[in-house]
Parts: sequence; C-alpha cells; structure tokens
Amino acid sequence: MPSEDRTYRSKRGGRMGKTLRVPTSLLTAPRRLSFAGKPLPLGSLIANLSASFVGLPVNRIDAAIDAALRETAGALGVDHAAYYQISGGGLTFTHSWPVQDFEADSDTQQPDDLTWIANELRRKRVLLLSNAQVSSNDTGKNAFLLSLGLRSAVFVAVRTHGPLLGALMLGSCHEGVAWGGDPEPPQILGAVFAGALAHKQNEERLLETDHLSHAMLDSLECHMVVIDQGGKVIAGSVGRHSNAASSAPFLRGVSLGVNYFDICGQGLENGPESTARLLGGIDAVVNGSRQTFEMEYEYVSASGPHFFHIAVTPRGEAGTGAVISHIETTERRLAQTNLRELSGKLITSLEEERRRIARELHDDVSQRLALMGIELEQIMQALPKKDINVRRRLRDVWGQNQETSQEVRQLSHNLHSSKLEYLGLIAALKSLCNDLSNHQELRIRFRHFDVPSYIPKDAALCIYRVVQESLRNVIKHSGARVAQVTLSGGHGEVNLCISDEGHGFDLNDVKTKAGIGLIGMRERLLLVGGEVSIESQPSRGTRIVARVPLPEQGKDNTYSRATSD
Repeated sequence: MPSEDRTYRSKRGGRMGKTLRVPTSLLTAPRRLSFAGKPLPLGSLIANLSASFVGLPVNRIDAAIDAALRETAGALGVDHAAYYQISGGGLTFTHSWPVQDFEADSDTQQPDDLTWIANELRRKRVLLLSNAQVSSNDTGKNAFLLSLGLRSAVFVAVRTHGPLLGALMLGSCHEGVAWGGDPEPPQILGAVFAGALAHKQNEERLLETDHLSHAMLDSLECHMVVIDQGGKVIAGSVGRHSNAASSAPFLRGVSLGVNYFDICGQGLENGPESTARLLGGIDAVVNGSRQTFEMEYEYVSASGPHFFHIAVTPRGEAGTGAVISHIETTERRLAQTNLRELSGKLITSLEEERRRIARELHDDVSQRLALMGIELEQIMQALPKKDINVRRRLRDVWGQNQETSQEVRQLSHNLHSSKLEYLGLIAALKSLCNDLSNHQELRIRFRHFDVPSYIPKDAALCIYRVVQESLRNVIKHSGARVAQVTLSGGHGEVNLCISDEGHGFDLNDVKTKAGIGLIGMRERLLLVGGEVSIESQPSRGTRIVARVPLPEQGKDNTYSRATSD
C-alpha cells in the first residue's frame, strides 16, 4: 500500500506560506515509535511544532524556537534542549530550555567552537554523546558534556536541502539514559526546526532587501511613488524635499496602501487639465501604450510658487504598474530666470555698445575718410599732367580710400541699422538682403505677408539679429547660391523662416550645438518669449524657423513700425 504524506499548515497569515509534509507511516499505528526508551507522541508533537512555526513574522521566530525547545523537552522527558546555529565552520549556542532543577556548571565554559560536532553532522544526521561511550582520552567530548553538566546528549542536524543550518541538542543529566532506537524521529524534529530557521533566514534577507530599497529611495533627491496596475502605492520615498513636496497636489496624502489615482483626483486645485493629463499619462505607461510620460506643473503655496517635474516609467512589463518621480524644479526655475535676466542685460549692453561704436564709425571715422578722399582728389587735380606716375599712385590710394570708407559704412550698418530704427523691420530686412546679395555670391529672396504694422522694438531687433546671424552662417558654411527669408504674421505672433539648399550639418554634432551664433539666437528669442527650431541634414540644406509672440497693444511696450508706410 503506497504511503501518504500528511500536510501540517498553520492558520496564521504571513509571507512564509510553507507546509511540513510528514510520512503518514510515522504518525499512525501499527508502527510504535520510541525515543530515549520512552513511547514518543511524535504525531501531536510535530503537528504542534509545525503549526507554531509556519507563517510567523521574523521578529517572533526566536521566541517560537524557545517555546518549541520547551515543548520538545517536555514531550521527550529530557533535561535539556538547545539550539546551536552554524557560525563559520563550527556551532554557536543561541537558544536553550533547561528544566527547572537543571543548572549548568557556570565555572566551565564551552571548550571550543564545536567544529568537530558540525563536521560529524555534515556526514550523518544524528550524533550521540555519552559519558559511558566517550573515551577518557577524548577530552573534547568530555569537556563539552562537563561544561553543560550533562551525562549524555544527542545532536540532530538541522538542515534543509542545502547546507547545515545548525543543530538541535537534547541532553540528560541522569545516568543510564538509553538514546538508541529508531533514528528517524529526531531527524523529523530536526526537519521541523530547519524549516523554521530557513524561514527566518529568508525573512531576514527580505527584510534586509526592503531596508536597502527604502534606504536607496530615501537617498534620492526626488519624491518617488511606485504603484501597481490598479494604482495602489506599494513603495515610495519621502526624499530630501522642501515642505512644499509633501503638500503639493499630486503628493499630498501619499502613503503605502493608498490609491494614487485617488490622490491625483483630489489635487484639483492644480487644475482639472493637469490632473486629467497626469492620469492619462500614467494609464498609458501602465497599459504599455507609452514607454514614458513627462509633464511639469506649478503649485502655489503660502510661501510662493513651486514647480515640479513628473516622470512616469514602467515598473516592469506592461500591466504591472509604474514608477512616478516628482522632482521639485523651483530652484532650477529661479536660476534659469536669473540667468535669463543676466543674459538680457548682457544683450542690452551689447546692443548699446554696438550703437555707440556704429555712431563713432559713422560720425567720426567715415567723415575723416571722406575728407581724406576729397584731399586726394584735390592733390591729383593740382599735379601737372606730365607727372603720370605720381597721378597713378594717388588714384590707387584714392581707390583704397573709397573701399575703406565703404567697408566702414557697411560695418557701421551691421552694428546698428538706422533703417530698422527709422524705416521699420521690413525695410531693414529688405536692405540687409539686398546688400548681402550685391556683395556676396548669394541670391537672397525676401518675402513678407500679413506682418503687423507695429512690432515691439525688442522683438523687431531680435528678428533682425536672427536673420543677420542666419544669413551670415549661410554665406560662411552652407555653400548655397540661393537663400530665402520669409516673414509672416498671424494669431498674435510673428513667424520667421530662413532656408537654403546648401551643405547642411549634423544637429547632433557637439560643436554645432555649442556654436556661439546658434546660442545667441536662442538666447535672444527666449528674452522676448520666442522659440526657434532648426532642421538640417548633411547635403540637404538647413531650415531655421522662429516664432515671436506679440503682446497686446497698450501694455508696457515700446513699438517700432514694421513698414515705412
């Protein structure tokens, strides 16, 4: 008749979820077991011990081991029960239950680390020690029994399918105890303790992993929330945030076990649009339709405005949840604002210096060159006609004077366009395109339509400088023969497009990204609330598109005419 396994399971909850399977033949008649010369109530003992161990939290396992040793000693009628845990190569005493009248020899210490017992138990599961059987020359065994005041003892290996975890020791301080008999009962007891110790070690590893995970989360500069597929918060961190972090709409009330979607729904003071956008983004990441989702939002507290950046990434495979990080960007925003203000002051100072130098060139240098040219003409007219060589040399010098005068006028115009100031943006751009077309091997087509009659001066100057810098780059780098500049208006903004069919360039090139010209264009546009995008590929030309918003007329702005009409 095939043997059956009976399963003992604890009714207590917990993460262990393990059972102890014991052969039914060890628990039922007709086989009668005995241990230490006494009938052994093995079935009820194992059932009680296994039920007391299974599902216990890790902080109660040590107390349960003490109670199990007491119950084992009472059931078997022995004087002493103890547990030794593996430590290095030997054994270390950790738990004990002596009977009431048992007292160990306090003057005798454990003689060694019991490596010899551990080695014996690695080879066999049960080790018997008795004064009657131990040789007088075997000082180690004698010393061990003497140190505990025992006459005899049995060690049972505590192990699962892996290495030795420890040893269960049952001892007697009386003479004539017969430890012989069936070796299987003590091995089953060892298996019960092994399950408890394995559970404890697993729980300790899980607890250590949890502590490590929380320590890592808490060390982050951001507030992080981990949710499952239903939105339940299963992990999170407080982070090193300001007080605004915990009171921000999408962070307020976050704790383990709450539903994060409900938290988001309660943050309506941040605006239903932001809430709906965040919930939609999280849902898209959880169900796998998006890899990531990011957004920024502003929260105004009693201390002032605070800015946050939210990033949502998958927790694992699609449908398992998401990791949501909140990074407070208030200081970064403040630094960007300060930097932008500083950049604006620098650009304003630069334009003022350009205007001063242009005025000096026009009013001083250009006038001196003009007078010098007049004097050269007068000298040439005063010379006798027979001095042909001198007249030729003077004419060459006069020609150089005229070229220098023209270059100085052009330099003055580039530094500060008087046409932009007095005739308007469209006239200044027309003049710029015509001058470059006349002096460079580049034909520039300029088009404009629906441009507002008046544009703020700072916006007009910004557009002019962007066109100037862009066309300079076309001449210097593109190798194109034709370029096009288009200026248009509509919907409260001015749009600018500069394109060519030249060499183009790689947008990912570090040197290109760090170019002073491109950085200058971006900085100028940021100062007027505009933006720029650059499209380019090698051998496919370049296209620069800029957008400048126009404020409502009547606000605190100085306007410039866009046309000369």
